[in-house]
Amino acid sequence: MAALLLLSNIAKAQTKSLRECIEYAIENAHDTKIQEAKNSSKEAEYRKALLSFAPSVGGSVGLGSNFGRSIDPETNIYSNSTSFSNSYSLYGSLTIFDGFSLVNSYKIGQINRLSGVEESTLIEDDISLRTIQAYLNVVYANAMVSLAESQTEESEALLERTKVMEEIGIRSSSDLLQAEAKLASDKYNQTLQKNRLAREILTLKTIMNYPAQLNLEIDYSTSHATLYEYSSQAEDSIVVSALANMPQIKIASLNLESARLRYSTAKWSTLPSIRVNGGYSTGYMKSNQSESVTPAFWDQIKNKQGQYLTLGISIPIFNSYNKRTEIIHSRNQYSIAEQEQKKSVAEIVSEVRKAVGEVNGAVMEVNLAQKRLHYQEIAHKANIRKYEEGLIGILELQTSSNLLLASKAELLNTSLKYRLSKSIVERFNGVEYRFQISL
Repeated sequence: MAALLLLSNIAKAQTKSLRECIEYAIENAHDTKIQEAKNSSKEAEYRKALLSFAPSVGGSVGLGSNFGRSIDPETNIYSNSTSFSNSYSLYGSLTIFDGFSLVNSYKIGQINRLSGVEESTLIEDDISLRTIQAYLNVVYANAMVSLAESQTEESEALLERTKVMEEIGIRSSSDLLQAEAKLASDKYNQTLQKNRLAREILTLKTIMNYPAQLNLEIDYSTSHATLYEYSSQAEDSIVVSALANMPQIKIASLNLESARLRYSTAKWSTLPSIRVNGGYSTGYMKSNQSESVTPAFWDQIKNKQGQYLTLGISIPIFNSYNKRTEIIHSRNQYSIAEQEQKKSVAEIVSEVRKAVGEVNGAVMEVNLAQKRLHYQEIAHKANIRKYEEGLIGILELQTSSNLLLASKAELLNTSLKYRLSKSIVERFNGVEYRFQISL
């Protein structure tokens, strides 16, 4: 029982604004966590490329024991003997030139790391936009529930007035039945709207990865704030801002640069590579063959020291067309990246013009919807008076009531459509969704 009470208290406390819903969705989305793991791998690859400039260093220690017939190094005669030996070596290698492969790998690592950041931003934008759409759908559904409840209350009052009017002979029994049918229809619509609200809340929970067992209370107090404050801007300036700020463009440009570096690496790979190698070795040996006293361990370590330094040049002569195939493949990948970058630019330009057109169109729709609602409210009040005076029938009044409901719903729909379009335009201007003031 106590656990249920605690769960109930937690559920009541989960009232979230749109910005809080966006932040929750980004933080808990599976795609966000997947991208974080990818970015961690890209960071590791970058560090690997950075450390590849350092020399490769290794060492070895060997222990051995020989027994049986062997040649005595002093007498050069075979004899049965037992010997013990160990060896120590330290070696290293440094690449002097490899066709700029290491340099380009380092640059590609940097690009991949930057690309990971932009991919995270792209995922956050997608989650944010889907959350905004789902949130506004909840706002709309909730408002429709309120409108349906208001219309039901009006129908109940109408039914009561019709009963009185029927008793005094102003209305017929058929009018009374029509009033009861209207009330039943409005209650049915109210149930439909409540079910729609429940579905929209479930959709929002799914996008946010919000626990289904907890209630999600939406803060509706600011859902209609600053709906129509929009300052028109030139499309060209928004396009310039979008091309400089949108992650899609940055990712495409980074991919193009990465493909260029891979193509360059493939072309330079046909040149010789140069490496410097160096090493140090020493050892110790003890055998029962020799009649002389075996030198001390540290004396042997000192006397058997050896060093070497070599310069190696590797020249590719024939590799079964592999290098040529790699060049062709990387060149084609570079061409593909060029086209994808141009495609991304064209898509962003198209989306900007579409978003600007939608937000400007939404402003006009809101203004017209406001006028329509204003006149519809006046007309409906007049129809109510006419009905009470017996000048019109209940069907005409029901039509007037439905038109008023449709006008209110249309104004709400265009208002929320404007809000979504405005957010998209602000994002093209470089303001991330969760940092927008209007949210």
